[in-house]
Order: sequence, then C-alpha cells, then structure tokens
Amino acid sequence: MRTLACAIALGVALSLPAPVPAASSLRFPFRTPSLSGGIISSEDFKGKIVVVDVWATWCVPCRVVIPHLVKLHGKYKDKGVVVVGLSTDEDTETDEGRENVRKFTREMGIDYPIGLMNPETYLMLARVMGFNLEEGFSIPTTLVVGRNGMVLKRYPGYFYGQEEEIEKLITGILESEAKPPGKP
Repeated sequence: MRTLACAIALGVALSLPAPVPAASSLRFPFRTPSLSGGIISSEDFKGKIVVVDVWATWCVPCRVVIPHLVKLHGKYKDKGVVVVGLSTDEDTETDEGRENVRKFTREMGIDYPIGLMNPETYLMLARVMGFNLEEGFSIPTTLVVGRNGMVLKRYPGYFYGQEEEIEKLITGILESEAKPPGKP
C-alpha cells in the first residue's frame, strides 16, 4: 500500500508547477515533539534563516532533496542558517516508530534538528501552504523562513532544480546582509 501511495505522491510531486510565492505576512510558528526528546519550536530559531523540510521515511522525492539539505545546512550553519526536518510518519508516538525515523536520519546523514509532526503543526502548515485539510498535502513540502520569522518561499512537492533555487535564495539574503547600509 505504501508503495502505491509513494508512487502516486512521486508522480504528483514531480508534476507540480513551480513554487507558489509566499505572502510576506505569513509566519510558520510550530511547536512539536523533537526526535531527540523534548520540544522543538520555531522560537528556537529566532534570528536565523530557517529551511523547514516536511518529509516521511517512505517518500522517494524526500530522499532526493534531503542530501542537498544536509549539505546546505553544513555549508551555511555558521552564517545563521538552519535546516529543520519535520517527519510526517504516522507511528512516531511509539518507540518502534521513532526508531524507524532515527534509522532513516542516520541512513540519510541528517545532522539537523528533527521534529515529529503533530496536529497543531499540521494545521499551521496547511494554513501557510493553503492546503485543503480534507485532501492533505504533498511531501516533501519545504518552507524558507527569514530571520524576521516571515515565510519567504513555499515549495509544495519537489521539482528538479529546487535545491539550487533554495541555495540561491539563501546566498542572496546573506549577500544583501553583508553589504554596508546604503550601498546597492
């Protein structure tokens, strides 16, 4: 069943149009259980550029984008950029489900914070992305959030070249921050 669902999700994700531009008034506040224990919250990343990646262990397109996000996180973490993963796996309330997610993060080399989707975060994601709650959403879903907490870009699904577009957005922000005030 998961194979069929994954194949459908892959087909839908790869056929999606270019990302929808985010409205500058949107925020993505979240507070969810952390894979490492405790809570992970958008408040933990105030003042940082945050790339939020929503994925599942069974999602093929997620396996395509995650290695790029691992590299991105390593390359820019010293410049105030952080990647945060949110697992949508359904069984993470159990020890076995959490261990499945831990195994996946080790396999993928993920070294950034991982949260576990909960109903409140799901509702907030649906609001920010404009998803119909009855239909759900595609994964991966990626958000880029500015240092001021505002959503800069939303990526429903995956498309070829998405990684490069995200990195260009981040480097553009970092370059503009490096320029002295008043200089073009």
